[in-house]
Amino acid sequence: MNIDPVCGMEITNKENAETFEYNGKTYYFCSSHCLNQFLSVLITLTSEINKSENDYYLRLMK
Repeated sequence: MNIDPVCGMEITNKENAETFEYNGKTYYFCSSHCLNQFLSVLITLTSEINKSENDYYLRLMK
């Protein structure tokens, strides 16, 4: 059973679902809206992680 991670809807027809693969896992979405919401959060989190890592390395270099 596949569940849309954004809205929680059960995806019964994978052929018509929006999909996104990340780190070897395929995520299924009921609509492009939910896919875009997921990508927006993923981009924000990735940016924050990269910023934190960069700050950490900059502190080490001082």
